[in-house]
Amino acid sequence: MALADDVASLAAKGDTFFLVWAGCLVFFMQCGFAMLEAGTVRAKNTKNILIKNLLDACIGGIMWYLVGFGIAFGDDTDNGFLGSGTGGKAYAIHIEDWRSSYTAEGTDWAFWFFQFTFAAATATIISGGVAERCTLTGYVIYSIAFTSFIYPVVVHMVWDSEGYFSAFNSGTGAAAPVPELNAEKYPSESQTICTTTG
Repeated sequence: MALADDVASLAAKGDTFFLVWAGCLVFFMQCGFAMLEAGTVRAKNTKNILIKNLLDACIGGIMWYLVGFGIAFGDDTDNGFLGSGTGGKAYAIHIEDWRSSYTAEGTDWAFWFFQFTFAAATATIISGGVAERCTLTGYVIYSIAFTSFIYPVVVHMVWDSEGYFSAFNSGTGAAAPVPELNAEKYPSESQTICTTTG
């Protein structure tokens, strides 16, 4: 039994390392977007676009922590549209790691970080589209709305096991999964889509 416990602990630590490492790589996309956007705007607007990229990371982290993560990955009582953040997970993740019963080895926090980096990077993509066309106040409002509600709803619907369009949805929840992703499970729907789309 001790060997099985050691293997499980090592696997949890490996998962944690991989999530943090991959999250750092995704977070470097912020630097890439900053350089790309700074090169496409006039020199007088360079500071403005860089501040918007920085605010995406800062505001995105706070809003993802307080609201977004709970909407995206609630618990197993969620509906297909958005997560509730109830059950052992509050919107601000949890504080279970203070208790002696906590055995996740930090994987839950690493998963939060990994998902946050995607939320922040996705919000930053829009900053290039509205470069030199949006005030800072308007952009801050957009960033708050995007990372606290818009992006989390999409994540929940597609990536959470309870989501409407999730490939991980067992079909017992809100709706059937996306047919293209489950051709083996729903062959008639996949064939219909393939024959109607060409």
